[in-house]
Amino acid sequence: MELIELSENGPIFGRRRMFNIALILPVVLLACGQRATDPTNAARVPSGVLEVPTGVSVSKKISGVVKQGSGGASGSGDGAWTLSLSLRPWRNVEGQLIDGQATLWRYCEDKAALMRAREQAPTGGAMVQLEVSTPERIRGLEFRTRGPTEFQLEAWTPLEDPELERFAEDRAPPEQVIDPVLGTFEFEPSVEWYTTQRVGPDGRSYRVTITPADRSDPAPSIAALRPAVERFERELPTLRQGIADHLYEIWSGSWNEDGQELSPAEFAARPPLESITFDEGGSDGNFSVWFGDDDLFYGHSIVLGVEGWKVTDADIPG
Repeated sequence: MELIELSENGPIFGRRRMFNIALILPVVLLACGQRATDPTNAARVPSGVLEVPTGVSVSKKISGVVKQGSGGASGSGDGAWTLSLSLRPWRNVEGQLIDGQATLWRYCEDKAALMRAREQAPTGGAMVQLEVSTPERIRGLEFRTRGPTEFQLEAWTPLEDPELERFAEDRAPPEQVIDPVLGTFEFEPSVEWYTTQRVGPDGRSYRVTITPADRSDPAPSIAALRPAVERFERELPTLRQGIADHLYEIWSGSWNEDGQELSPAEFAARPPLESITFDEGGSDGNFSVWFGDDDLFYGHSIVLGVEGWKVTDADIPG
């Protein structure tokens, strides 16, 4: 085994302009197995020795900037976990710069291994080079085929790439966009959308959220929403009817344990409006509307899917 040292608190990052760049670490293989115990290094590196198996087969190298808020995980029934990281922008195997997202996956055998991997993973804003493999199916995600911009993460190393840095800076989304009609939108980097607060027809505040067509220039997409938001507020009572059409029978048959007597219209009027979410093309009448449940579904949110200004489905996600 080759031993690579980390600090007590994991990788140490320096600071260069807008990116966190670690300047002192060699290649780091995310440790999703057992932590090494080496008495010769124990005093010098009390809690940061990373075990790297020799002979690891790695097929490709890519690089990029780690997205803020990256580092989610999904669990499986056998106790294993899969850690995910995202890059945007990134440089592909051929060296091309891409203003899009690449997703990296790392299999971890248990929760403890997941926590170690998270400690050692690069943080949001870091510019890194990554060793990846491209199996047909990602380990831990064998139920589906790997996508073209998905990779199995093997190892990473800090990187200085002035061209990639300039590319990222030129395409960085503005933190704030002020629209004269809809108000001030704030950028949320973890989900890459813009959000503003607005007072609805009932006098309560709700959120308007949009994923713009061009995140580096979101103002045109936001401006295009003005008539859609105004129409939404006019048609909200009609859209609310979709709550009753899709969920009233489910509620009265399975959730109304208190025996509340509500007509479909009263049921549809209860949930408070929380937000409307537009994707690209949302100004054409395709969006999602989120409501609180007002204790109708024991705290579950209510979400309506709208296409062409018609409610097509409703759900009560956790």
